Amino acid sequence: MAGPGKRRNQLRRTIAEVLRHLMLKRELDQEAKDMAALLVLSLHGIAETVETTVTAWEKRNYFLKADRFRLEWEWVEPTAQRLEEIILNEHWGKLPQELASLAPHFGDIRIAKMTRPPSTWESSYRTLVQRSRQQVDAAANRSQGRDAPRDSLTGRRAVEHATRPNPRATEGPDSVRRPDPQRRSRSRLHRQG
Repeated sequence: MAGPGKRRNQLRRTIAEVLRHLMLKRELDQEAKDMAALLVLSLHGIAETVETTVTAWEKRNYFLKADRFRLEWEWVEPTAQRLEEIILNEHWGKLPQELASLAPHFGDIRIAKMTRPPSTWESSYRTLVQRSRQQVDAAANRSQGRDAPRDSLTGRRAVEHATRPNPRATEGPDSVRRPDPQRRSRSRLHRQG
């Protein structure tokens, strides 16, 4: 599986090519709807890669770098939501304006040859609509307290099992503990003082 940076670049290339195809379209047909839906799905994918990258940097205490990166990509999720709203509510008249505002974000990608086949965006519209329905259903279930599936044997919610500590997961003699770097530096200071 590709890393988040490579995946983000692949999605950016896909969006750049789809934008080029959409600019050449003269009418709104099913293929254009599929292309627009693929833009939304790809933008959501970029947002996921940004979060993956930022989470990894924050684990290493690179908070400033993570914040700068998050700010660089903060436009992605709102843009995806606006496009998704346009597509799902079938406000196709607003689509060209939204695509025009999206294009500058991908202006640095040079396209000498189209490399994405039409199968890349086939059925994307249907996928987006299904995903939206699933999210609506999940939100309705959460509001009614049916968010977690029940265990078939005990009848308890699966979440109960996930939150219980695992008695076998305790540290034993075979487990490896990494030293805490801050603790080590505090002990050095304590010895010096």
